[in-house]
Amino acid sequence: LAEFFTLKKWIGDNPLLKVKWPNDLYFEQHKLGGILVNNRVQGGEVKAMFIGIGLNVNHLDFPLPGATSLAAIL
Repeated sequence: LAEFFTLKKWIGDNPLLKVKWPNDLYFEQHKLGGILVNNRVQGGEVKAMFIGIGLNVNHLDFPLPGATSLAAIL
């Protein structure tokens, strides 16, 4: 959720910025980004965990409806 609080610095304390559990970040009804967690399991144990954050920053034209970016919001 670190990117959520970082975005609040840019966008402000806007009730339109929301986290959709478990991993999507929305502004109004438009997806702004998401979090991906991938585990490497071996012998019943988690050997590695990879966490990635995707954030739409400069896009203004999206091929599918329902997305947005920081550039579009600001």
